[in-house]
Amino acid sequence: MKKLILLILLLAMAAANAIAARMYPAGGRVVDEQGQAVEYATVVLLRGGEQVAGMTTDDAGRFELKVPTGEYTLSIQYLGFDPVLRQVRVEADNDLGDIVLKSSSTQIEGVVVKAQLIRREADRFVVDVANAPAAIGKDGIELLERAPGVWVDDEKISINGKSGSKVYVNDRELRMEPAQLLTYLRSLRADAIQKIEVVPTTGAD
Repeated sequence: MKKLILLILLLAMAAANAIAARMYPAGGRVVDEQGQAVEYATVVLLRGGEQVAGMTTDDAGRFELKVPTGEYTLSIQYLGFDPVLRQVRVEADNDLGDIVLKSSSTQIEGVVVKAQLIRREADRFVVDVANAPAAIGKDGIELLERAPGVWVDDEKISINGKSGSKVYVNDRELRMEPAQLLTYLRSLRADAIQKIEVVPTTGAD
């Protein structure tokens, strides 16, 4: 029986900093090896292994993240392509230019997969795992790491840099400790997953 993994991000209330750091934009464009825009790729800036900011590329492959000045690791991920890690320094306006994603060695019929793999609906992103040759052999965590806006570390799953996500399988919420949840998701295989839905925000309570 196919399983449906549905991620829902709850809006988290965060305490405001007493002194707001000055933020600078770091932007660029994500393209494939043919120079075509890669839409809905996950772009994250990390400092000391911690996510500072994150988003998905738009339909032109563009992104812009605003963070305090400093040294960061830029991480870009998309199913069917090898991840990119790059050291960047953010200060004033930063144009990172075009960043090329290379097709994964396991990808099959890359152009077809790219066109059909991820679509955007009114309030969510849908990853069609069942029809994605690039998903073959991956587990649930590996698939989530390539889903739009999703970042997975050793303790939590966040969406677009915000914590407070909930995970549902077949409309049932998984109420587990973070370590247990990650272990369970790693036990899921791609051939048992029909699709993944990522809902970046929920309605206000």
